[in-house]
Amino acid sequence: MDSRTKKKVIIGTRGSDLALWQAGYLQNLLSEKNISSELKIIVTSGDKNQQWQNYFDKTEGKNFFTKEIEEALLKEEIDIAVHSFKDVEAIFSEDDDSPLIIAGLSNRHAANDILILHKDKVDKSMVLHISPHARIGTSSARRYAQLRSFRTDVEILPLRGNVPTRIEKLKKREYDGIILARAGVERLNISLDEFYVYSLPLHYFVPAAGQGIIAFQVKRDNEELCQLIKSISSTVSENCSKIERYILKWIGGGCSKPIGVFCEYHHHLFRLYLSVNTDKEQTSIISILQEEDTEMLINKAKQNILKIREYLKHPCNKTIFVSKKLEENNYLRKVLKRLGWCVTDEPLIKTEKIEVKELPDSDWIFFNSKNAVKYFFELFDVEGLKNKKIGCVSSSTADYLQSKGVMPHFIGEGNDIQDIGKQFADTSKNQKVLFPCSDISNKSIGKEVKLHGEAIYLPIYHTVENPKKFTDEFDCLVFTSPSNVRAYFKYNHLSSHSKIIAMGESTKREILKYDVDAGQVVTPVFFDDVGIAAALIDVME
Repeated sequence: MDSRTKKKVIIGTRGSDLALWQAGYLQNLLSEKNISSELKIIVTSGDKNQQWQNYFDKTEGKNFFTKEIEEALLKEEIDIAVHSFKDVEAIFSEDDDSPLIIAGLSNRHAANDILILHKDKVDKSMVLHISPHARIGTSSARRYAQLRSFRTDVEILPLRGNVPTRIEKLKKREYDGIILARAGVERLNISLDEFYVYSLPLHYFVPAAGQGIIAFQVKRDNEELCQLIKSISSTVSENCSKIERYILKWIGGGCSKPIGVFCEYHHHLFRLYLSVNTDKEQTSIISILQEEDTEMLINKAKQNILKIREYLKHPCNKTIFVSKKLEENNYLRKVLKRLGWCVTDEPLIKTEKIEVKELPDSDWIFFNSKNAVKYFFELFDVEGLKNKKIGCVSSSTADYLQSKGVMPHFIGEGNDIQDIGKQFADTSKNQKVLFPCSDISNKSIGKEVKLHGEAIYLPIYHTVENPKKFTDEFDCLVFTSPSNVRAYFKYNHLSSHSKIIAMGESTKREILKYDVDAGQVVTPVFFDDVGIAAALIDVME
């Protein structure tokens, strides 16, 4: 070890339960290297001001929770500083001339936020499962903006204090619900059994840069200690957080701005989620971008952000067609309105219930659309699901099921229906699966199930085409099903400049039957309105 490094390494940390857990995590890693350590608790500006009932975006100063710990490190009162990485300013990097360096990072804990609600304030028919006009606590500008993007009716109140203090305030009914980072709650092993906990999807509530990661900071010239910390660092955390912090620094954001940046390594791709906003009272613009190469992803993100800024500064009358009806408070409609784009939302099919008297026996019931859920519950009550496992194709279908009081055992991930079929076939191997479906279902998931089990198809609704001729051309068309594609092309043609978003590979295959250039067609990363909005931002010039 470096001559300045004491026999026992001194770790500087804040004194909160979560900070001490993080410091203890580092102590365990060092212990595995046969290095003893002790903790030195340091009070930061953020700790002194926990009683302030205001939002962080109104709090002056940088490094709110790190400044005093870094000062102790510079004075060599401690050897290693431990931080929640999201609290470290994005301007700080390995390329700076600063005498301090982030020498290593922990493995990333689950990075998403959770919504913790009193059980009598849950309404599963509503977006995010929050009952109307509920009082939700958060002091994060990012979370405020994201919550406001989906629910304009809720009252958002300031929430301060460490994690246990915030939960205690919820218990005292100062709030109907609060939003916290999942990592902090799980690291402290806090029981939330008395509450309803909703895990917020990453692409709805894009986390802060570095969320879920612990940062280990040392003096730059202490080479031996730098190498030690490097040896326990996570390469995946390093690569993903480097992208996040570069983008955040380039935007000019921090914890005081309503901006979310999160990167994950997914199926050999770096996937970047962005939630961009300039005003937390306005709808946040969410983007989802993927590339194999980190530099290509960073460049793509920068172009995407510049494009969003230009659209917000100089709205242009883009014309968008969506083959389904959008509610007034629907996220996709609000994004298009903020961008100044004109939307025609019109389904080109009608559905009609098929009367079914008896429910076939099965181990599983799998729902591949919201229509399947809708008509199933018109025909059968919840008792029909007794002793059966429930699967569904996507998170949006899962939300609709939950609004009916049903919690799925399997939720498909991704935008490739064949992959989802393989995921589910592996889960339901050697079992009998019932598929409530349309009379013209393409049975994609059932084909995978039949390789290892039994698939039973139960048509419960007719799909009837309702074609219409449009007088205008559209800059982008969003097709939600193959039948909507067939109905559109009965009376309409496609301009060579138009972009198309296809909800699923089967929809894409149907589009390509009409001599459409494959380069005009993309599938969103997620099959919901946030996924559609992100795909629109990506494809539009």
